[in-house]
Formats: sequence, structure tokens, C-alpha cells
Amino acid sequence: MRNTIIDYYLGGHGPTIYIGVKSMEWLVHLKNSISQLNDGVVSCVNFNRFENIEISGIKTFELVKVAQSPSIMLHGDGKDGANIVWSQDSEGLKNILGLIDILIEKDMQSHQYLAEDGVLLIELSYKE
Repeated sequence: MRNTIIDYYLGGHGPTIYIGVKSMEWLVHLKNSISQLNDGVVSCVNFNRFENIEISGIKTFELVKVAQSPSIMLHGDGKDGANIVWSQDSEGLKNILGLIDILIEKDMQSHQYLAEDGVLLIELSYKE
């Protein structure tokens, strides 16, 4: 059984990535990975390389840090899945970390919207 599901689909608010996390351990791992990205320890967070994850509708999904102009780039949407590069500046990464902290502190069924930029909605769900 996988600890996390990432699903890309066309939802009511447009293209959506749903990240469904079942374990606190995975949620903390996600937070630590994003912290390392923000601190410059790693150059990207590649969700395809995470363990115990099931991905559907996405060929590749990466989060990268940029100096300015955060964005979400969606390439392709064919039968092989989309390639998604989500870029955030330091302030955006700090905001994402704060939203993940809320889920960690609550430790109950809940969700946060990590990105709502009009191109793609990214929802992080914990125990839902």
C-alpha cells in the first residue's frame, strides 16, 4: 500500500494536482524536502523519486526554486501524462512550508491549497 497518491485530473476549478498523504512520516518528509530546496541544499524536489508514492496522470512533477516570477508550467497532456514544473521563490516556499506546518500541527483530516495560480490547482490532503 502506498503512503501517498498524486493524481492529476481536470477538476471543477480546472487542472488539479491532488496530493493525498496518509502518513505523518511522509508529510514530514515532504516538508524537509521543501526546506532543503529553500535552503539551497537541493536544486529541485522531484516527486517522482519519492518512495511509497503512486502517481497517475503525471509523467513528471518537480518543484524548483527561482529568484523571481514563480509559475507552474504544464507541458503536454497526452496519454503518457503531463510534465509539470512548479517554480516558487523563497517567499512562496516559506508559505508552502507554513501550510504544511498547519497540517502537521493539527495531525487530523485536513487539506491545504498549495497553489492556485489559474493554471493549476495543487491540493495537499492529509488523512482525507
